[in-house]
Amino acid sequence: MYMDNKYKFYFMHSTTYNNLLSIIEDEEIRLGDEPVDNERVLSTGHDKVYLNIRFDDLKNINTSPHRYVLLLSAQILKDYDVEVDKGWGHASFMTITKNDPAIDSKIKKIYNFVKKPDLPKMLLSIDFMQHQFLLSQRVNIKKYLIGIVSMHFENSELITIRDKLIEHDLDHITIYSNYPTCDYLINDRNQKEIKIDLSYASNNIYFNEQ
Repeated sequence: MYMDNKYKFYFMHSTTYNNLLSIIEDEEIRLGDEPVDNERVLSTGHDKVYLNIRFDDLKNINTSPHRYVLLLSAQILKDYDVEVDKGWGHASFMTITKNDPAIDSKIKKIYNFVKKPDLPKMLLSIDFMQHQFLLSQRVNIKKYLIGIVSMHFENSELITIRDKLIEHDLDHITIYSNYPTCDYLINDRNQKEIKIDLSYASNNIYFNEQ
């Protein structure tokens, strides 16, 4: 989930219910110009995979433009060439190359920017629009997926997602009701059974297996 003990973080990819099912079926996140249905409205026409970063101590992102969020391992920074932007379409920040020798200093710069972003007020008002990480290759979820967050629990959807995860040998993946910490994710990955985690949910949210 994280690169060292100083900066604990993971990546996030927001998507719709139908796209999530397609991602699990394909076992990878496609580029933005490879839409799988009509719901991919934020990235259609761009040949990138778009990600956000969430640091444990900053808790810098707590919302999402879509119902579901895939949580992805920080290992992506070692395995991919990554472009980092300040804000959505605002300004280029840096490029991180595969096995970048300056990765530690670059993570520090990213952390400092995320902690105190120098952006227009409009972007500052929406947490997930304050930065973006762009990848030019598809992301293999069998290697990098570490969890899923559901922003609005729907029993029928969760049952279908659970069954789809099991079908693709992703039964170690937990579906959370809010963003977990890195340590919480690590503990969960040691348990080899799929579950719905309502630890952060409000009292009026329930999941009942039918």
